[in-house]
Amino acid sequence: MHALLLPYTSKWAESDHSKPLSYIVAVPYSDHASNYHLWKDVSELWQYYGQDEDGVVDIAYPKLRDRMRDAETQNQNKGDKR
Repeated sequence: MHALLLPYTSKWAESDHSKPLSYIVAVPYSDHASNYHLWKDVSELWQYYGQDEDGVVDIAYPKLRDRMRDAETQNQNKGDKR
């Protein structure tokens, strides 16, 4: 799985470029660069970090992988009908 961390910086005319304003977390389709599984500001994702997860089996990655494959297949099928 590929993931991108894209910084938002201030406009070129502004003087302070010492730190980004924010970040975007992006997960692109593996074979189509114009579509994304995820495009979220990192602040939206931080709210879930550190929640109590004792006793919870981690099945997130297998489910994510399967959903991403299904979404890519559906997207490819839609492209074939055009």
